[in-house]
Amino acid sequence: MKRSRLTVLSMIIYVCLTQADPSLPKNCHLIELTSVGFPAAGCEHPAVRINDLQFFNGRLYIGYGDAVINTGPTDILAFDFNDGTFKKEFTVDEEGIYTYKIVDSLLMIPGIDATDDWHFGNMYVLENGAWKKHRSIPNGIHVNDLESYNEKLYASTGTFGNIGDSIECYFGALFASADTGKTWELAYATPSDNQSIFRITALIAYNDILYAFPFAYTGMDTTTIPEKFHVGLTTKPFAEGKYLIVLEDILGTNDVVTFDGTRWSYQDILPVKNLCYVSKPFVFDGKLILPTLTGEYIDYLQENKHCVAQAEQKLYAFDGSQTKEIKIHYDRILDVVTKTEYMFLLIQNNDLYYIVQTSDMKKWTYYVLPPVIDDPRSLEYVDNTFFVGTESGNLFASQEIIPVKDFSEIDQCVPDRIHAEAKLPSDGHYYWITITDCADRTDFGRVDAEVKYGNIIKITTENITRFSILLPAYHMDFLHETTLIINDQVVYERMTDSISELVCTLTEQESEHVWKIEPGIRAAP
Repeated sequence: MKRSRLTVLSMIIYVCLTQADPSLPKNCHLIELTSVGFPAAGCEHPAVRINDLQFFNGRLYIGYGDAVINTGPTDILAFDFNDGTFKKEFTVDEEGIYTYKIVDSLLMIPGIDATDDWHFGNMYVLENGAWKKHRSIPNGIHVNDLESYNEKLYASTGTFGNIGDSIECYFGALFASADTGKTWELAYATPSDNQSIFRITALIAYNDILYAFPFAYTGMDTTTIPEKFHVGLTTKPFAEGKYLIVLEDILGTNDVVTFDGTRWSYQDILPVKNLCYVSKPFVFDGKLILPTLTGEYIDYLQENKHCVAQAEQKLYAFDGSQTKEIKIHYDRILDVVTKTEYMFLLIQNNDLYYIVQTSDMKKWTYYVLPPVIDDPRSLEYVDNTFFVGTESGNLFASQEIIPVKDFSEIDQCVPDRIHAEAKLPSDGHYYWITITDCADRTDFGRVDAEVKYGNIIKITTENITRFSILLPAYHMDFLHETTLIINDQVVYERMTDSISELVCTLTEQESEHVWKIEPGIRAAP
């Protein structure tokens, strides 16, 4: 790592936050990242986002795909640490893989949105080294979670039922299986009405009780949404002028449905009003940890992208009888990882993304991600290494972890290696590489870019005729020459201390394809 070039030019390149530099918390460290690959290469771009990461039996499993855009079927991909490649293990008949779940020492996938018809929902289980599909959950449009309780497997779903010939109702349901998903029986169903869609999203066993967290949303147009909340809506309605608005306090003063092995009941365990839902509950340090979203007229699709003004997220710890707020501030929680001694949260706060670590939920260590990583989505921790999955498809691994005190120490940090993939004219910008033209615009153009010690930038391209390199100043020493290698050929060797960008164009000279390199200064945005 070299930082000799703290100039106005490089500041222009990597400005990716608001004009006011955010302050960093105490006990903060910068995580330097490198890309280990682009798992969903070749998929349309809504599908490449990495929804979940799960380490199991020596492999890192990748959840990706989009059940709103509908991008399935979806391959099960796993990163093999032995050879550093991604392995395809199976294909699930789902529009995406949103989560992996380890249940009774088995790796499972709840079928978030089947590409089959809606008569059954799916689950998938890895048994004896082979994946098996169970298409058996009655009317399971969306299978959100799986959990083991009292020697049965439970599935939480969004489900539908028919009344007569023309009426369909959409409710949240819990199904129970005594044979690991082969057959199911209905265990519980939420209310249903002619205005709303109910679902049960999160399911967890704690202190010999099964906890299920329902939520609901309804379609509203702007005439029924107070004007002050319009700023929090998506750029266009979901369908027929309707926005998907999450309903608050659907169980009244109660927050959760519980089952003690004998009867179902409702409990009020959270000291909050306008509760929309509990997302990703988990157990740590003997307590049930509950991330909450509260607010009014929250657009379900917009909330997945950022925390709108009227929404608030908080974290609570429930010990079976009392609930206390965990004092940590954030705008959004994106993912949670628990290990024996530590809990890790991937959070967004004040336009920066952090991994925060604690052993007691009182003292926190902050690891800030490089500001250029503005789309992290998922997290895993394996052998003292953080893995971060992004919306745009790169899977990053942590390298150096450096104590920092000020934003100026992190603002130029970029990954030393990245993967870029684009169909033009959109989706071309990745961190310090921008794809601007392809030989075949109906196919993806791809770039693998790495800055190496000694001011060497090594690039591999596929179906690319033009791209730009915004010189990664964080990793370079501009007192020495820069060497650019494209597809194993040295194409540029000279000083780059007065420039910030290299524009690379594939030209034809004397029947040969030759890269033409034009130095430039990146214009201020």
